[in-house]
Amino acid sequence: MKQMISILDENLEYVEQECLFGEDIIYVKSKLTNGICPYCGKMSNRTHSTYDKRYLKFFAGDKEVRVILMNRKLFCDNQMCTHTTFAQRIPEKPDFEERKARFEDAYRRHIKSIGLKVG
Repeated sequence: MKQMISILDENLEYVEQECLFGEDIIYVKSKLTNGICPYCGKMSNRTHSTYDKRYLKFFAGDKEVRVILMNRKLFCDNQMCTHTTFAQRIPEKPDFEERKARFEDAYRRHIKSIGLKVG
């Protein structure tokens, strides 16, 4: 699973996976240690809190699969900034749709191979 997450984005790191009410939920987080305040441009690495954000959703057979980004909210230490916190942003890849399709295919093959081993 760790290697499959890098198909989506090499800045993402696999955290855990769970099956909840028939859905596969994969939790990922950013490997980036800091973020840039979008309001003033100052870099920060001080975490305020974290929250879950839906990153990706698709179906593998009859199962819904969700990739949840455990995103960080950071403090902005610039006293001249109009905001004290901001959400860390993961830079979007220009080929995200292609990466998403490759990840979905890899995940479906992975699930199929598990089914063949069990069945």
